[in-house]
Amino acid sequence: MQLSFPSPQQVASYTLTSGGDAPGRDPKDWKFSGSTDGTTWVDLDTRTGETFSGRNLTKTYSFKNKVLYNHYRISISAVGSGSLFQLSEWRLIEVPEEQQ
Repeated sequence: MQLSFPSPQQVASYTLTSGGDAPGRDPKDWKFSGSTDGTTWVDLDTRTGETFSGRNLTKTYSFKNKVLYNHYRISISAVGSGSLFQLSEWRLIEVPEEQQ
């Protein structure tokens, strides 16, 4: 999944909300990356073995990032079980301008 912005944004956290039905479809391993041009990507956060203890549960993931990117993506490499993937929501959290 990828999000693009018309102007660069500094993101240092994001949320994932598990789906409403099948826990096996929850993401387990992923990389969160940023790009200024949509072609060259920098890994900002890597997670392995993550679990969601409930349905429609929102978890926040924070990391250090001082760079403003136009593009962000999350690449899911494994789910709880099986091959299907689902999320209810993926939200990026911008660093407030006064903290940049």
